[in-house]
Amino acid sequence: AASVGVSEAVTVAVTLTVLLVCGWISGLSQSLLTLLPSGNVLAVLLVAVTVLALVAAAPPTRRLLRHRLEPLVRSTLPQLIAAASDPRRLAAAVVGVLVLNTGNVLALDASLRAFSVSLAIPAVLVVYLAASTLGSAVPTPGGLGAVEAALVGGLTTTGMPVGPALAAVLLFRIATFWLPTPIGWATFLTLQRRGWI
Repeated sequence: AASVGVSEAVTVAVTLTVLLVCGWISGLSQSLLTLLPSGNVLAVLLVAVTVLALVAAAPPTRRLLRHRLEPLVRSTLPQLIAAASDPRRLAAAVVGVLVLNTGNVLALDASLRAFSVSLAIPAVLVVYLAASTLGSAVPTPGGLGAVEAALVGGLTTTGMPVGPALAAVLLFRIATFWLPTPIGWATFLTLQRRGWI
């Protein structure tokens, strides 16, 4: 839990920083505002958040949340502080996030070029980071469905036709999400059989 907490904290910090910088460089920060939900959707989300906050404020729910989350916070917080105070660990985490995002952006760019469309790399980076951020908020494995929709929406917002954008996104997700899954599963089983995990 502590490792995942540290990883997610670093990922969020690096992703938001890179997204803001590349959005400004590419000029897409204005056009991506059109991807934001409408006023009605925002009102429904506000009502849902309010209801969740009221439920969380009820004493039985507070006790349950405290009972479940307090051990997690106690084990994660020292790891976050240790990672932030150790330059080597922090640098390793930041470089890891940057390498992962760079690989995914290059894969998306290659997928776009496979269908004879392309964008400047900063624009591809902004579209990818915005889509992966939106996808991480959806409770499906790997943001399944939401990432694809956000990527197609982001690419079409840049002026790309829907057909090539959809084809490129499907190729990208097959290469980066579906193909590694059986390889990872087989590796996991092998490591378990050898007693390494």
